[in-house]
Parts: sequence; C-alpha cells; structure tokens
Amino acid sequence: MTGEARAWLTVSALASTSPEGQTTQRQMEMNWEVVDVMEGDWIGIFDKDPSGDWSNPVDQRTPRESFGYFITNATLPHLPVSTEQMEGACLGWWVAYVRDDTPIAIDCFKVHPRWMSALKEQIGAVSLRNLVWPGVHDAGTYTPYSQLADNSLMKYAITQDESIYNQLVYGNRYIDLRAGYFSGDPDEPYWVVHGLTVWRPFREVLQQLLEFVQSTGEVVIAEVSGFTFFETSEHHTGCIELITEVVEEVMAARDLTWDATLADLLQTPASLIVIYDHHEADSHPLFWPEISSKWANAQSISQLEEYMYNVFEVDGPPAAPWKLNGQLTPLAEDVITDDLGSLRIMADEVNRNVTQWLQTRWWDQISIISCDFVLSANYVEVAMEVNLRRIAK
Repeated sequence: MTGEARAWLTVSALASTSPEGQTTQRQMEMNWEVVDVMEGDWIGIFDKDPSGDWSNPVDQRTPRESFGYFITNATLPHLPVSTEQMEGACLGWWVAYVRDDTPIAIDCFKVHPRWMSALKEQIGAVSLRNLVWPGVHDAGTYTPYSQLADNSLMKYAITQDESIYNQLVYGNRYIDLRAGYFSGDPDEPYWVVHGLTVWRPFREVLQQLLEFVQSTGEVVIAEVSGFTFFETSEHHTGCIELITEVVEEVMAARDLTWDATLADLLQTPASLIVIYDHHEADSHPLFWPEISSKWANAQSISQLEEYMYNVFEVDGPPAAPWKLNGQLTPLAEDVITDDLGSLRIMADEVNRNVTQWLQTRWWDQISIISCDFVLSANYVEVAMEVNLRRIAK
C-alpha cells in the first residue's frame, strides 16, 4: 500500500433467493486498507463522485480493523459494458474512506478495456513471460444468477456471471476455456463445457475473443483444454480448424515466444495468444505450447493458503509463464452432501484473501492468476499495480 489508506469496490459473489422469491445478488463490497484506524473514521459508498461532496453516502460503515470489507445494499446491474468506454471509466459507484471529515482515499468501480495500452510507455518493454496476467477460471461457464440455476448441480458448475467479452472489458487478460466434442450435432460439434455440463457453442466464445481483440489491440491469452469426449485425433483437428477459422487473423505466431515484449504485440493486430493443451497442435505455427499450472485442489481457505505458501516459499514457482488457479474445488462428495454451499460461497471465502496475498506477500513471483466470479476479486487492478511495481523494483 502506498499512502495512508486505500479503498476499492468489488462485487460480491454471493447470490440467493428468499422463500418469498426475492433475489439478492451483485451487492457492492466496500474494501479498505489503512495504516491505523482512527476514532471517527468511516467508509461509504456513493452514487456520484464524492470528491466535492461526501455528505450523502448511499451506505456508511465504521471500520474497526486496518484491513476489511463491508457488503452494502447497493447493487451493480448487468451493465452493457463495451470497448467503446474509456480506459478506467467509472460505472456509477464510488467509495471513500473518510477521516476528520475529509476523504483520504477515493475510488470507483471501473472498466479496463485498454489497460495494457494505457501502460505501454511504462511496461511495454517487459517480456510477456514477466508480466502479471489477471485471468478467469472456466471463463465460458457463465450465466447470470437465477433461482432456476441455484439447484444442486448448477451451483457447483457455474463459475462466472459475465460474458467473456465483458470479462475482457473489465480487464482480465487470461481466459480459461474447456472444450467438449458432441457428435450428435454435426453442424456445431464443439461446445464449452465444465465437467459434464454443456454451456454454449465454442464458436460463440471465439467470436467474443475476436471482437474484443479487434476493437482494442490488447494482448489476450486464451488457453483451450479439457477436451471432453475428444476420442480421436480428428476431433482435435476439427477443433483446431474451428479456432483458426474464427480467430486466425488476430492469432499471435508461436515463434514470437514468451520473450517477446508487451509492446511487440501491442503494435500488431495479431495479439491473441492461443494455447492448446494437446500435442495435436504442437507443430501448428499459431498455437502456443501448454504452460505449467499450479492447482491446490483445496476445499478450504486454509488448505489453499498452505498450498500457495509451499508454491511460493518452499518449492518455488515454475518458470514463467505459469498459472495459479486461485479457487477452491469441490470434490464429488462435496457436491453430493452440499457441505460447501456453492461455488459462489467458495469464491466469497477466498477471492478477497487471495487478492491480498498476491498483492502483499507474493507480488514479485506471480504470473497468471485466475479465479471464479472475477468481479469479487480485485485481480485486474492488482495486476496493473504489480506490473508497475516490478519495473520500479
């Protein structure tokens, strides 16, 4: 933390429906970090910029510790965010940490459609392998919350509630995609899957990637894996052909390697790095090889923290680039017994904590970081901050 205080907003991963049918979802969270909490300090959320007038917060709370959060009654609707918005544009909610009747920290909830381009002058010379990439776990398994999707299967399958295009507009630059092959649909055999749940045509998510990269020129990593029901090499060949059919014009050549700089890719229209986690793509000039991955397979935050401690401080992380899966994972018996509640509850338990650990403890070692329900983490702004902090180190 720089200065005496920080405040920022996230969107709670929690969602529920009351017995009366009332839905609660996408509540704004006020987060803060201060050196010391002083008598009279308060934090508030505002529906207009409080820089000139902070007397009318929509919700106001009193912090008791130097680091924490409050879930407010303010909510963020599913907004039609777009690459047409300015980098860092505010989306209607602000937060202020107030001391002695003066805000000492103000921030807003933002989009980041062009943060790489905005930071090109500062971090453009950094190699791709040495950047921090904020990312999305199971990015294609998205759907807005509803009571119908809150059943015993879906609440352990849905990982996001924003489209891939929106995930990118909010600033994420690593997209985890799981592909499945279904022979019963000869016109559309490739679909996004999560385990055995099937979501949307793979072509659809590729088109979202294409639209974003064409509009912004930002550098994006898309990793394709899973390959549910891929039984022959022809199934992989078909998937590879589909990917190139849709996004070939923006695919970065494999021979650039991870030693290319951010500026190298920002100055070319081909800035989409596609990783294909199967040897069938090994000889293709547009598909990058699989990278190392660290996955805790943890069911509690204490297990996840212990795993991350071992990765960063005992064994040491793999050679960059590598990805850290920062989410909890339910076992089959957890889904059956429903002991963990849902992926939303699990994300709420870990996202803010992992964000803090990456920002304060392991900022100089992280590479690609991903999670469920990304708006409840602050990965994008942490990545921006850490990328700048590293070059100043």
